[in-house]
Amino acid sequence: MEAAAVLLVILALAAVGAVAFRRGNRRLEAWLSAHWGGGARRSELEPEEMEDIASYWRCRSNVSPAPDSVDDITWNDLDMDAVFARLNGTESSVGEEILYAQLRDTGVSSETLETRGRYVRAFEAHPQSLLKTRAALHKLGRSRANGTSAYLFTPESKRPSHGAAYVLLAVLPVIILLLGFVRPAFFFGLIAVFALNAGVYYLTQRKWQTEVWGVRRLAAVLRTAERLKDALPPEMSETADQLRALCAEMRPVSRWNALFAMQKQSELDFLTDYLRLLFQLDMLCLLRLTAFFCVHSEALGRLYRLVGEMDACVALAAFRASGVETCVPKFSGEVCVEAAGLAHPLLERPVRNDIRWDRGALVTGSNASGKSTFTKALAINAILAQSVCLCTARRFSMPRARVMTSMALRDHLLEGESYFIVEIKSLRRIVSALGGAKPLLCFIDEILRGTNTVERIAASCALLRHLNQDGCLCMAATHDQELTVMLEDYRQLHFREELTPGGMTFSYQLHKGPSGTQNAIALLEQMRFPESMTSEARALARRFDKTHAWL
Repeated sequence: MEAAAVLLVILALAAVGAVAFRRGNRRLEAWLSAHWGGGARRSELEPEEMEDIASYWRCRSNVSPAPDSVDDITWNDLDMDAVFARLNGTESSVGEEILYAQLRDTGVSSETLETRGRYVRAFEAHPQSLLKTRAALHKLGRSRANGTSAYLFTPESKRPSHGAAYVLLAVLPVIILLLGFVRPAFFFGLIAVFALNAGVYYLTQRKWQTEVWGVRRLAAVLRTAERLKDALPPEMSETADQLRALCAEMRPVSRWNALFAMQKQSELDFLTDYLRLLFQLDMLCLLRLTAFFCVHSEALGRLYRLVGEMDACVALAAFRASGVETCVPKFSGEVCVEAAGLAHPLLERPVRNDIRWDRGALVTGSNASGKSTFTKALAINAILAQSVCLCTARRFSMPRARVMTSMALRDHLLEGESYFIVEIKSLRRIVSALGGAKPLLCFIDEILRGTNTVERIAASCALLRHLNQDGCLCMAATHDQELTVMLEDYRQLHFREELTPGGMTFSYQLHKGPSGTQNAIALLEQMRFPESMTSEARALARRFDKTHAWL
């Protein structure tokens, strides 16, 4: 009778737990549904967070450099951290790391790009699978500075030293206990052994805490993979099969990590801590799992990457659902970029432009007219097309190419380098990239602005003519009208402004030909600068237009 009562209590508790679990899942799914699309994007990230997210990419690059990666100068010129934040609708830090790494690598195969685009559309076609996938990834959550990157790429560097000593310390209390049954006086030795192991435990906790966190995080990724393999849409069956095979190979991780999960639940539950101290359970698990990761590092890396790639696909689906007009890019063998309805991904209400870019292009116009924003939009979309197979345009086609820029440069004062030296080095790396296996798309803003007018125009003209060769498309934004006359082989484009009683207005529409507006002096007059000054300025401008000389 008592056994039946105990069984009923157990069944009742199990039922209550199951109901609570289902209610928790329903609440989570309701919250995820409410935060989809426009609500899925994360806010701007702190520099420390971005550095942590980028650590996966940097560790990967150190082990196996990607030849067609977006270099740091181009990444910073285009403010790609902000572009990443705009796309970042991920549910986990693993997804953030993989999405960032995808954006940095424009050299992935066409098959990989096609698969990424197909998976995004599969999530859009199966909202229930999308919701289950998001729920699994959301439970994984975000964890900063957890030490996983080293385990993925250099696991041998994380193997604790003096492993045999920890094993001996774990076995020592067992030996003392056995001896105690032979001679009870040995039982008093447990006090000394406990004190020794407690001291070693607290010292090693400080030394190896990052490694312990990393192992726990990898075990959580494995649990997430177990959930994902049954949540993915039918179109992702190949990835689901890969996850099943990898989960089977990594199953020992779950068993050993169970000892890590022995955490104290209440103040009265001190037995768990005593066991961890006395038998060095954390270090034994760490030793065993680190050795396992060294042998199975390739499988571990693939599992981690697949989980992150599913989250990255979720983020791209969220971006598409936010109302931004996007398209799937097309790739051709012709060295030509064509875009219709091109927009910068960071603008909420962008003015869209069309372009066919098949030779060097010079973009002119006044400050704030839109020339820098347009060139950056084109460069960013060339990166998005080749990394995540998505563009913020109605139509976009291009060759597989390397993208490089020289735009938002700064003085390196701490390194003793002037703006001009920094710019020269930036341009030199572009020249060095000519003649590569892939075409080069290069974007330059205000070329050689760090030197005097005569040398700037002469050197700029020579440099741009050198870049205008087979296998390279160069787009340069400039204020120097002289270049529009000297660079006859360049396509001339410009943005216009209009001076109205209320001030300067801009349409942000791209026009053919060089800029012909001269509103700077008129704006000075409108702002009521002294008439003597503005009259002199107009006279000097007329003289230069006639003689092409100031004196």
